[in-house]
Order: sequence, then C-alpha cells, then structure tokens
Amino acid sequence: MSHRTLAALLVASVVSVIVPRAGAQGQCVPYQADPRLEPFDAHVPSEWTAADALITYSSHLTPDDDSTKYRMWVFPWTEINGPGGFGNGCSDRDYHLQPSAVATGSGVLVRTGDSATSDLIFTAGHVLRHPDQTFFQECNVAPGSIAVIFGFGNFLPEQWQVTCDPVAGNCWVLVNKDDVYFCVKQWDGCTTTTCPGNTDWAVGQLDRSVTDRIPMPIKRSATPLPDTHVTIVGHPNSIPMKVERVQLPSPGPTGNYFSTGHVLFHSSGSMVIDEVTGEVIGTVRSGGHLVGVACDPPPDTICHREDFAGASGVEAVPSYLAAGYIP
Repeated sequence: MSHRTLAALLVASVVSVIVPRAGAQGQCVPYQADPRLEPFDAHVPSEWTAADALITYSSHLTPDDDSTKYRMWVFPWTEINGPGGFGNGCSDRDYHLQPSAVATGSGVLVRTGDSATSDLIFTAGHVLRHPDQTFFQECNVAPGSIAVIFGFGNFLPEQWQVTCDPVAGNCWVLVNKDDVYFCVKQWDGCTTTTCPGNTDWAVGQLDRSVTDRIPMPIKRSATPLPDTHVTIVGHPNSIPMKVERVQLPSPGPTGNYFSTGHVLFHSSGSMVIDEVTGEVIGTVRSGGHLVGVACDPPPDTICHREDFAGASGVEAVPSYLAAGYIP
C-alpha cells in the first residue's frame, strides 16, 4: 500500500482534535479512566452491539489457510491515530495494544419495516469514500471494494490475537467469513468532493442479507427531547467496539445533534441510540477530543494519552435524514 493511501485511511474519519500544549519533559499529566467500555462491561442489550459493524476496504482482507476465515490487516494500537498520527501512546493507556484495523469507521445494521433481516447499513457519508478522498460514493463507483465486518468486539486477547509477519511487515487478526459483507450500492447526502454538516450520512446496501443479527430501528422524525440519554457504539481508533453512555443536550444550529462524549479518530459512523426507545437517532460525524502529553516510567519518557477529564463534543447526523432510503 502506498504511503498516500495509508495516510488517507488514517484521516478517513475526520474529528476535530484539541491538543493541549505539551508540558515540560518529565511532567506527568493526570488522566481519568476511559469512560468507553468493552461491550460485556457496558450492560447494554446484546442486539445493540451485535448490529455494530467495522467498515474497511476489502483489499485489507486476505483469505486465511482456514477457508472459513479472513485475515484482517491491523496494527497493535500503540500510537494515537496510528502510524503518522500524534505519536506513541502511553503504556498504561486504556486498550493499549488492542488490534487497530486499517478502517474508515463504523456503521449499524438498520431495520427495514418489520423484517427480521436486513441488507442495509447506516453510517457517516465520509466513511464510504475512496482512499484517495476524491469522491465519496465508493460503493457505487467500485461495488465490493468496501467491506463491512460484524462481530469485531467483546475484546478478549485469545479471540483477537494479533499475528505478525516480520518479513512482510504486516499484522492481522482472523475474522469469520460469515461476518464479512461487501457494500454494493449506496445512497447519501454527500457531493462528490465534500460532506458538510447534515449531508454527512449514507445508507449502504450489502451483497446479501444479514440473518444472524437483529437490525436496529431508526428514529424517523426530528428532534429528540433535550437531555435524552444515549449510548454510542463504535470503533474509536478502529479497535474492537467500545460503548459509552452520554446525554444529548439539544439540537445544534446546523440541524445535527450535539452531545458531550468521547470519540477518537475513526469513531465516525458510530450509532447513537436512544436508551429509552432503542432507536438509532443518529450517526457520529465528528467531535472534539483532548490528546495530551504524559509520561511512561521512567518519568522522562514522553508519551501521549487521551484526556477524559475535560468535556468534549460529539456531533451526530440525525437518522431521519436517511429515512427515505430505509424502507
């Protein structure tokens, strides 16, 4: 893969990041624990996490010796935003060394009518774009080039063991072929060059129906009540899915929803669920996140860690904007 393509992938899910000024070398910065949880620690309905999908490019999947599995290209998560990002992550950071896929974001399997199966995903528009970022309708331009992978979550080291080939210089985890789908068509609010504001949504059609997961209903009308309790499910930094409960204060001036929460690069496309109704009310488009300098032992070893002490913003595109393409 070219450096240009890799760089495009690493910024494919755009978030606004606030980087505090680095302290003096050796000055440790206190950080709170990561509020994002493993699915089995979050105590949310299993169908919510089962409907979550990681979105990547099919070129990052290769057949394994076991004919029922693919090798999915990953990096051990040691650097924030991957190679070429902010720099090395602190060794005591939450989820350090978990496998980070070369992915563009997340998506959610959505319900069509009363059907128990579905072949549609809802995500952010900029997630379904070509790696050189010249156009956004990748599923229409090159059907099958985007892979949608369910089940990349509930992190257990023995399940998501990272294998590396030192000669080839790549690493992978194994995913079941039955959990891998390919996007063959899409509908979205994007233009060919930009995805501003509340046009940043997309509905992708998969190559076959998903029969072993319960699709999620979407909210088909505008404006949830202020202070609605919501859950965000997705793949921050493309690691196995994480869950966070937040509150949605109010709609913003663009018509999108705004909340305080914690997203990191590649959280785009994560589902935002109303905890009372169980409806997907939106998909994460962007957010503010604090990344600061800390230190590993010995104290003069500088590293980077997410700062969860301060509030950060999450912007979500309302799902009702895409309702016309979800029967």
